[in-house]
Amino acid sequence: MPERLIKNFAAATGLLVLLAALCLAGCAASRPAAPAAPDREIAWPAPAASPRIEWLGAFRGAEDLGLNKGLWSRMRSFMTGEELPFLVRPYGIDAQADAPLFIADTGGARVHLIDLQRRRHEVVAGSEELLFRSPIDLARDGRGHLYITDSALGAILRYDRKKEVLTRFAATGLKRPTGIAYAPQQALLYVADAQAHQVVAFDLNGAERRRFGMRGSAAGQFNFPTALSVAGNGDLLVTDALNFRIQRFAADGRFLSAFGQAGDALGHFSRPKGVALDSAGNVYVCDAELDTVQIFNDSGQLLLNFGTKGNGPGQFLMPTGIFIDERDTIYVADSYNQRIQIFRFIDHDRTPIEK
Repeated sequence: MPERLIKNFAAATGLLVLLAALCLAGCAASRPAAPAAPDREIAWPAPAASPRIEWLGAFRGAEDLGLNKGLWSRMRSFMTGEELPFLVRPYGIDAQADAPLFIADTGGARVHLIDLQRRRHEVVAGSEELLFRSPIDLARDGRGHLYITDSALGAILRYDRKKEVLTRFAATGLKRPTGIAYAPQQALLYVADAQAHQVVAFDLNGAERRRFGMRGSAAGQFNFPTALSVAGNGDLLVTDALNFRIQRFAADGRFLSAFGQAGDALGHFSRPKGVALDSAGNVYVCDAELDTVQIFNDSGQLLLNFGTKGNGPGQFLMPTGIFIDERDTIYVADSYNQRIQIFRFIDHDRTPIEK
């Protein structure tokens, strides 16, 4: 990876990490081949225009980042003879600058904790009493807790990092929880219940505060809501998957707007998955069928897309989860390539992205 990209990523995350090994590390025979290092910077849109999205790197496992095994991982390797699992089918991501990165690995039925500052990789796999079956998404509350939706368990699990304890959170019945997002403005956790076609809000004690939505295609109705993201003003964005649209709601659950329709052309949705917002309010949507990430303004106008089908740098095979941290570093779960790709949004002093 070019030296400038390494410096850009270190600056974007605030971590002194040598990322030259990203996409260059050797892979086991059972893994997809590592993409070749690009001989030029990768950015979007085309070189003739000012770049707005820049590719920074990718990784499939802790070894790609030169991390050491944590205590749990060392014990597991000793007892089972197995090495640390690489990403099987990553989905949800939660990242904060100068804090560990969490990844929900649906295919591996576990959650990865990657602490670049301490150079540690931990695997949160639960206990005999409480094991992950299908972790989908995760969110942290800023108080040391991580919340994970498990669609097969029909539950939200809470992980206390200090105590390293995994417990069930919220006794309220959920059918198939998928997306989850924390709204610090209201200190609420929003959860998409795909099978119930609803969004449910919980306080941090696990009490249900509100739920809204029902199956349908009218404004405020859902047809399998799957992913969530909270805007800076507290608005909630919902991927309404089989209505092929993104809906926006006020913090109290009032419908505000929607955009999107089914189609296989840019500006349309084929299999919309993760949704996220950057600091300028642009809306990013992963499309697992189109193998790209589309960027829209808050009115739903397509501004830009990045990524095409493939396994090279900046290419995707079924992108699912997406997370954008407070420094506009973009993390995309490239599920079928079994990796996380990292990009950054270049705001050019808040100049809007032009179509």
